[in-house]
Amino acid sequence: MIVNNYKPFNNAVNRQITFLNFNQDFTCLLLGLVDGFKIFSINPFSKRSESLETSLEIGAMLFSTSLFVYTSNEKEITKEFNTENEEFQFQNQNQNQNQDHYKLLIKNLLSNQLIHQLKFPTKILGTKQNQKRLVVALESQIHIYDLTNLERLGICKIKSGSGVLALSSGNNCYLAYPPSSDSGRVTLFDALNMRMIHSIKCHNSRITKIEFSRDEKLFATVSKKGTIIRIFQVRNPKNTLCELRRGSKARKIYHIAFSSNSEFLSVTSESGTIHIFKIKEKGSFLSVANRSFIEIKYRKSTPHLAYYDLDRGGVVVATSEGKLFFCEIDPNNIKKQYKFTNQESLMI
Repeated sequence: MIVNNYKPFNNAVNRQITFLNFNQDFTCLLLGLVDGFKIFSINPFSKRSESLETSLEIGAMLFSTSLFVYTSNEKEITKEFNTENEEFQFQNQNQNQNQDHYKLLIKNLLSNQLIHQLKFPTKILGTKQNQKRLVVALESQIHIYDLTNLERLGICKIKSGSGVLALSSGNNCYLAYPPSSDSGRVTLFDALNMRMIHSIKCHNSRITKIEFSRDEKLFATVSKKGTIIRIFQVRNPKNTLCELRRGSKARKIYHIAFSSNSEFLSVTSESGTIHIFKIKEKGSFLSVANRSFIEIKYRKSTPHLAYYDLDRGGVVVATSEGKLFFCEIDPNNIKKQYKFTNQESLMI
């Protein structure tokens, strides 16, 4: 029995769009559709890959390689992994029969071949990968795999998870996730050596976004209130390194991303404004930033992603309308001016 459970991405303006995300180094954009997916190179803009075989709800690229993992959350009757009550469980799980499964598919886009599929007893809520690890989030578990051989290394127990997690893109393989949906805490986990590093109280309400910097030294968190973004050091996360104020009114945050040099953080929200915060000045981190470095106005309630591209001198923006555009900004930020350029359609 097959059941499709796709839904439009975060109330997307274009109802065909189910998923939208950058790859780890922001060179590609993944667009999930109710009837397939598309992958684009960002600069220069071009369509790299396309599939119209099945609906896509969740997906993750491995940088710019052809390795692609995704789920359409199709369900079939098969066997189930039986998990124990330990917080972290390692290998050799038993199996029971006649239970529903959800599949994570691993595909080579270059050869268009399905490499492997991983099966889970409940709906897949999120997935991340880097060169060494593949991480899959369910409601009550986070599964960690060795990407080189797809051996399951362990399971982290969580409570009422929503798929929120972050995996650093470098060799350290740091993993961050909320241990429960309402605590405001984040667990920092070493997915390379399979050990917990810290548990940190980051906010007073539910964590909705976590993101690592590309050098794996920092991570940022956002709560459901969306007014404050906090930045922590991975090696000493007990105290907040930097606190950024997006605004005084509660707003849903769609996306956060560090710049390549970890000196800026872009934040998009349902307010329709893209905030670019400067978190480092003259070699030192700013403890508090009450105002963003620059604010770019866009349509309210339009889900969108943004990344500050230092090499190009502007912000790359992808929207649930099915558009990709570039916004040039004044590098000195004297006049706080910006200009939209190079608009491209993602529905080609």
